[in-house]
Order: sequence, then structure tokens, then C-alpha cells
Amino acid sequence: MLEMKSKQIDAFKQSARRSFEKQMYSHVDRYFPDHCRVAGENAIRTTISFGINQAEKYGFITKRNGCLYITVMFMLGPHFDTDPCCAFLTTFLEDNSSPSERASQLADHAQSFLKTITGEQNEKIYRSLLSIKRNPGTLSNKFDTVNVEFEQSLSVHLHHLFPEKFDSVGSDSVLALINTVSNTAATYDLHSNDAISLLTSLSFMMGNGIDRNPLLPWVEEILRDPSLTEEMVKMNVLTERTLDYLDLWLARTGQDISNV
Repeated sequence: MLEMKSKQIDAFKQSARRSFEKQMYSHVDRYFPDHCRVAGENAIRTTISFGINQAEKYGFITKRNGCLYITVMFMLGPHFDTDPCCAFLTTFLEDNSSPSERASQLADHAQSFLKTITGEQNEKIYRSLLSIKRNPGTLSNKFDTVNVEFEQSLSVHLHHLFPEKFDSVGSDSVLALINTVSNTAATYDLHSNDAISLLTSLSFMMGNGIDRNPLLPWVEEILRDPSLTEEMVKMNVLTERTLDYLDLWLARTGQDISNV
């Protein structure tokens, strides 16, 4: 019987992975064209590679199951598996059913959730994005917080920002997200309510782990930029870059959503 040496096996695996990555790029380009045009090829390929590694962690090692996992990533964010707002999906990552069954259930529930919060024609999410474009101040929590706990005030703000998502995931998940983002902000020495509000708003709109999101590498670049020593300046730069990114998204839709 022909025996394959370890180097040959590794070469075979690497070749198979490269082939799958190419197939996945074509898949993403077909079903998520706006992501491809806005984020760019390098970010898409990096995200696909990251997704393959993540899928394998949960036992999704076939092309079909890996494809479903990566598809959910592009729906809900690359770190949806640790997103408190997507906690209802974790059962499909960890239960004892077959990987194929889990992958199918994961994709089905993710798509149903996405349709609920964004609308049949994405009109709900575009309404929120257009509101931010018209009033950039909505990215930060500017509500009156007198005699109101910060977390409560920020929850009200997030409900105002994207009500469909808030109502779907519930206040407990939102509070868990606020706590997660607060801990993340502290790792960048960001402690003010304004900074936490901005990062939480971005995470609520774009998914948890925003500072490690391969589709949004500019977020981490700004947070780690040594030249941005003042917190307010850093948050202003992040806000401006987010608005530029939002402009790209709205331009890609090519829709008149002023009356949505």
C-alpha cells in the first residue's frame, strides 16, 4: 500500500484549503457582493480564512458545513459565536447532534433572525443607517443621564439606534453586550462613558468583537494608533472613519430609502 509522508499530507491539506478558500470567495462575492465591494478583497479573504479556522473549532470540517458557518459570519459578524446578542445560536455550536444538522440549524436560525431585524428588503437596517448618516451624533449616547444608571441610559440609546434588533434579542443580551464592550474598551485604556457608548453602538450595529473584526481592520488600527494619545481625539477619528464606511454602504445599495 502506498504510504504518504507527513510533508505530503500537509501539502495535500494546504492545497485542499486553498481550493476551498477560492470557492468560498466566489460564494461570498455572489451572495454578499456589498461586503466584497466595501471591505475589499484582502479583508474578505482574511475573513474567509478566519472563518475556516473557527468552523473547524466547532467540528464543521466538510466544505458544506464550513460554507454554512462562514455564511453566518457574513450575516451576523465574524465573532457571532461570542456575541451576547447571538447567544441563542450557541446551542447549534455545542450540542450533541451531527455537525451537518447543527450547521443547517445554525444557518436557518441565523437567516430567520437576520430577516426579522433587517426586513425583507433590508429596509429596517437601512432606516437605522440612514438615521445615523443624517445625525452622526446618534452613534454616541447623548441622552439625559441624570439620575439614570449608565447601562440603562445606554440601553435606551441602543433601542433608539436599532429598535428591531433590540426587541428581538432582549434587554438582558444588550446589557451583556455593554459589559463585554466595557471590558474590551478597558484593554485599550478607554474608560469614559462616551468611548464605551461609541464602541457599544458600533458593536450593536456591526457585531461583537469589533476591534478584532477582519472585515473592519481600520477599527483596531485606530484603537492601537500610538499617535492618538487623547481619548476624545481617538473617538472622533473612529467616528469619522465609521461615517465614511457608512457612506460606502449606502452608496452600494443604490436605493432611495429616504422614505423608508
